Amino acid sequence: MKKEWRALIQLFAEHSSVNEMDQLFHLFLTPNERDFLIQRFKIVKALLTTDFSQRKIAEEVNVSIANITAGSKELKRTKPAFKRLLRERIEEIA
Repeated sequence: MKKEWRALIQLFAEHSSVNEMDQLFHLFLTPNERDFLIQRFKIVKALLTTDFSQRKIAEEVNVSIANITAGSKELKRTKPAFKRLLRERIEEIA
């Protein structure tokens, strides 16, 4: 599975235009999966760019605290330098 995951990541990395990425996401993800991804993006964005409590984020994003906790746990596993880069990019585009 790891080999296929890396191949998929490589495929996405090679298609860097917004239009191509949109087409790839529509090809590989169902509408529900895309909604989940958007939800996770909102969670990570809030965790990185606000001082909101998990409860406040859950209210703002309209998800359970468990979803916020899952996003928070993954974010804690992320290297600080990458978190800084991600925060900067999110603030630029969102």
